[in-house]
This record gives sequence, structure tokens and C-alpha cells, in this order.
Amino acid sequence: MSRSNCISDCTRNIHEEITLQMMSDNFSINPTYFSRLFKTVTGQGLSSMSWA
Repeated sequence: MSRSNCISDCTRNIHEEITLQMMSDNFSINPTYFSRLFKTVTGQGLSSMSWA
């Protein structure tokens, strides 16, 4: 997972409800692992991201 892919997928769907399960399914990885990897790659936890 690259930072640009992750952020791109999140922002492309900014007006839709995005769940942890949806994002982890998109990258074919476990949701818990996705959450930890997201924080490692972006430097921010999912809950701290401003999606609006």
C-alpha cells in the first residue's frame, strides 16, 4: 500500500460513507492490519483524518 494509493482512494470517495472494512477489502487485507498500516504510511490514525 502506498501513501498516494491510500489517500487517493479515500479522497476519491469523500462524499460516500467509507468504512474500515470497505477500505481493507479494497486492498485485500485484514481491517486491523489496514488500520495499523494506514497509520504507519500516513502518520495519522484513521479517526484523526478529516474526511469532510
